[in-house]
Amino acid sequence: MDQALKVPCRPPLTFYKTCGLLVLLSVLTAGNASARSPDLDADLMEILVGHAASSDGESPLLEILEELRAHPIDLRKASGRELARIPGIGLAAAKAIRQNVLTIKKLSYDALFERLSLAWYQRKVLRLCTFIAVEAQPGKRKAPTLALRWRIQRRLEQTRGQRDSAFRGSPLAMYQRLSYRDSSLSVGLTSEKDAGEISLSDFMSAHAASSVGPLSFVLGDYYIQSGMGTLLWRSIGERKGSNVIAPALRSAHRLRPYRSSTEHGFFRGIAVQSSFAGHDDEFSVIAWYSHRSLAANLQDQDSGGNQRRIASSLHTSGYFRTAGEQAKRDALGERGAGASLAWTGQQWRLQLTALNLAYSHPLLSGSTSAFSGSEGTLLGGFAATTLGTTQLAAEAVRDARCNLGGRVGAQVRGKRLDAALSLRHYEAEFRSPFASVFGESSAAANESGLYLGLRWRAARGVSIQSYADFYRTPSKTFSVNAVVSGFDFLLEGRFAASGSTSLKTSLRYEDKTDATNVSDAVGRPQRIQFRKVRTALRAEIRHRLQTTIRLRSRADLVKVDFGATKAAEWGSLLLLELRWQPPSLPLRFSANVAYFATDSFNSAIWAYEPSLPGLLSVPALFHQGMRAGALLEIRASDCCSLWLNMSLTARNNIAESGSGLTAIDGGSDRRLRLAADLRW
Repeated sequence: MDQALKVPCRPPLTFYKTCGLLVLLSVLTAGNASARSPDLDADLMEILVGHAASSDGESPLLEILEELRAHPIDLRKASGRELARIPGIGLAAAKAIRQNVLTIKKLSYDALFERLSLAWYQRKVLRLCTFIAVEAQPGKRKAPTLALRWRIQRRLEQTRGQRDSAFRGSPLAMYQRLSYRDSSLSVGLTSEKDAGEISLSDFMSAHAASSVGPLSFVLGDYYIQSGMGTLLWRSIGERKGSNVIAPALRSAHRLRPYRSSTEHGFFRGIAVQSSFAGHDDEFSVIAWYSHRSLAANLQDQDSGGNQRRIASSLHTSGYFRTAGEQAKRDALGERGAGASLAWTGQQWRLQLTALNLAYSHPLLSGSTSAFSGSEGTLLGGFAATTLGTTQLAAEAVRDARCNLGGRVGAQVRGKRLDAALSLRHYEAEFRSPFASVFGESSAAANESGLYLGLRWRAARGVSIQSYADFYRTPSKTFSVNAVVSGFDFLLEGRFAASGSTSLKTSLRYEDKTDATNVSDAVGRPQRIQFRKVRTALRAEIRHRLQTTIRLRSRADLVKVDFGATKAAEWGSLLLLELRWQPPSLPLRFSANVAYFATDSFNSAIWAYEPSLPGLLSVPALFHQGMRAGALLEIRASDCCSLWLNMSLTARNNIAESGSGLTAIDGGSDRRLRLAADLRW
């Protein structure tokens, strides 16, 4: 490797200069601090994100929340479908909100919440993402027209890829997003570089979106949401978690610009949506064309004595740090074209969608989320209706190889009890590359299941929610090589002891088929199946001291049973968090520390923690050690906000953390993140 490509152990001098410049800017402009919107705290985000696996990066859900916070919806004018777009609200609650908004003469959030029993997180996210226009002040809460976000991250320990010069670029991860928006035009440009990549704009995304009357279009990058997501949705959908009602049934017919830096799951080209209303109904049409290049592994295949070039798999990690990863870039061309028609009447909503995909080489990936073949058309149909307080929806999709997949869902909203039911079935070979579904897996393939969710508002300040999910794979899976069946159960209670103290407890239980490699009596390897049972208990107390300090403490206990294959494993965690927001200073500060002890990664515990805006941080804590972090936000002025985030994970008696080229020596993992938002 050329010596010039070796990565330095320390951050470059420009990194420190930039940090110092931003801090100086914050001090100089701190005199004009503005009022701040409510916080996306850990409790709210854990409910909206769900029981996510380990994640540390961009999240489409956070992009939606940030967009709605920057450009909130007028609650007086919002339709039920617009309100259902808010994460955590759901179709049934959105309809109830809309009906009550129309009948309250002096509309206010307090008046709405007195009439309508919403979960605490629904009340909070509704305040975050909507506003109530005042006729005498029509310009109030008008969104800024121009915004710049800059973010930089660095892992302070040297990875194996840096040490061996396998990673060809700087260890800095960088992100920039410039956006402009007015009443009819939205323009955005995003560039991103992962640690180890060479170019400062290794990934770029851009869009221009405009609306003229009933016609809207997007030029550049975009995504489409249709029906319940079996054919078209954003790249990441809802997960199973404390939000037990809303994800079970969803409905959309929406064209949206793509603003995330996730490098897959979107279209690139042009799309148009037009809506027009009849006497008692409404029609909406979306048409689009896309042409982009995908990262893939190409290889030659012998087919009947003839050599042909195929794509054996897609490269969806988004990393292009090594020569091997860079060789996969733009290896496969993808062309997509489609149309979707929706009709909405007084009681019914119907949709028909068609998507044609064609690839420059046959795609023969074994992934359940990848297309199969060279070209084909996917067809989908969706229907939804409302019967009193009950909403029903169903969707069926036929893929390019005539495999079937679909969902049926229902939500019932009562005075104190809400219920949700969802049935799903996706054949083993069903392939829908732009789908994101609700279930054990977000990939729409090889899964059948029955989901039931209940939320009971037992009394003022007391709520109990639960779900039970039964699932089974129609065919063998890659990891187990057998049909997998499972049962997933959650019971959670929340009690507001006073206006300043709340208690949350939960039990999660999952029993599923798994497999492992063992040696027989003579040392020969063999793979055996067993039932893996994971039981997790959690208790959390939150307390607010006056209006400036909030405390959160949490304890977790996990047991994983592997049947007769090996001894059970245990895991435990104790987490403490402090948040301070002084009334006279333009800043927020939070700090957290967690002590954990688990037998292995099998008994790992995931803990959401505050991070930079737009980033989701849910580290997996395993082995024995400590996790600590601090986040400082400075709201320097109406047009400038700064964030500084530091985290440390220290594992005891570990020679190496991680695996592959991202492994580091020892058990200490330190990370530094800095972000700035500028608005005009």
